[in-house]
Amino acid sequence: MARWYRSWVWAMSLLAVATAAVAQEGQADLDKATDLKLQAKSLRDLQQVIQLCESALKKGLDADSKQFAEELLAATRFQRAERIAEAIEHSRPSRQWNALRRMALADLDQVLKYDKDYAEAYLLKARLLTLPGGDPQEARKAADEALKRLDDPRGKARAHLVRSRTFKDAKKAIPDVQEALKLDPENEEAMRMWAGLLMATERIDEAIAEMEKFLKKEPGDLGVRLTLVEALMKQEQYDKAIEQLNQILEANPDDPNLLLMRARAHYLREDPASARKDIEKILKVAPEEPAVLLLKSAVAAAEKKYGEAIADLEKVLKQAPGEIPWKIQLGYYHLAADRPRHAIEIFTEVLKQDPGNADALRARGDAYLSVGKHREAIADFEEALKKKSDDPGLLNNLAWVLATSPDDELRDGKRALELATKACELTDYKQAHILSTLASAYAELGDFEKAREWSEKAVAAADKESEQYEHLVNELESYKQNKPWREKQNVEEKPLPGEKGSSEEKDHEDGN
Repeated sequence: MARWYRSWVWAMSLLAVATAAVAQEGQADLDKATDLKLQAKSLRDLQQVIQLCESALKKGLDADSKQFAEELLAATRFQRAERIAEAIEHSRPSRQWNALRRMALADLDQVLKYDKDYAEAYLLKARLLTLPGGDPQEARKAADEALKRLDDPRGKARAHLVRSRTFKDAKKAIPDVQEALKLDPENEEAMRMWAGLLMATERIDEAIAEMEKFLKKEPGDLGVRLTLVEALMKQEQYDKAIEQLNQILEANPDDPNLLLMRARAHYLREDPASARKDIEKILKVAPEEPAVLLLKSAVAAAEKKYGEAIADLEKVLKQAPGEIPWKIQLGYYHLAADRPRHAIEIFTEVLKQDPGNADALRARGDAYLSVGKHREAIADFEEALKKKSDDPGLLNNLAWVLATSPDDELRDGKRALELATKACELTDYKQAHILSTLASAYAELGDFEKAREWSEKAVAAADKESEQYEHLVNELESYKQNKPWREKQNVEEKPLPGEKGSSEEKDHEDGN
């Protein structure tokens, strides 16, 4: 045998030994990966499995072991992506979210390179991309790919639900959720989402019915019960909302958020005493909480305890001095407390901060009326009307001063009639005080027959027990005598309880 042939055989033998040794090393890593995968509990364990599989493939394996390693690697990557998805789905968005999501998406892309028909991988990718900060369009593509490959009804239902979350417009999400319910009628997530979509599209009564049906099946679902409370509040079914909140509070009797919701429901159903009880419980643990103080202020105002309402709202404004809506509300409380000059100061301060604020202009106009400054009131109303041309209250108040001011230079019956008519149209001719304004405009124009007609309708529409009723009757008597109505207020400024000059202060000075 030639020397070169013996050398070649010897080289091939060495190569075979070396290859077998490397393959043995690769198999050793794969064996470690297999053992670790069986007991893996953490993301770190899964990372080690992935590294061992990659190492085994790099070092070399026989055909069967290579296929097994690739399958184990894909399964482990999918498991890690699934763990990450579950972790971030059940946590608040944080700085770590995007990094974790990128890791999971990278895993899924590797899985899909190995098996492009892995439906669950497409579905998990879609789930990750629908989370805050994701890509809805890419999520929809992934959900579509999953739907092409899924056969079982429940799996397809899950994919439809994920795809429904990729639409900003609730109406566009409806077909997917309906299809999910058709495929899997007992799917609780689909039932929840259907109720949510009904809420989002203002089909509130249907939403309430769906949630009540769901709660018969899952009475402990806090999220659905709270959404039901929200829906009942929207429909002004405050008794039912309170009933639901009572059930929730049985398990969470001191939860301040739940107590605040119930307090608001009591307030809206005009039960300030019950609202106060809940508010006092909250204030024991959160004495300076703005949301609670705001509600407490509103409750006090409903009870005409304006001093308390003003004091509470001022506490809130100390914490957030730039909040214009709260400042305007404070001005209205002063106006309701017969303190129009204080109100004017507050509204003027708001208008320095926000010169074109229509609400502040309207409010200051009302305050000017209370102190007889009709020219200033008209100027504010006209300016506000440029931004709120369909506000019936604003239209009414401007029409009223134009029709009834004692100042001949300021009255304009024709414009008053135009404004009052529009205000009546916007309120379906059902508001007594606006019908009264329409009557005053006709009277200013000298059409007393029409003035009497609309004044009679105003009297008929008014509550006979209200403070307004006697005023409306007096107006009608004036029109019966063919006299237009003239009005100019000059409200005397009242002190708040505890201020110098108030009845409370006088009692203190008298030693009572």
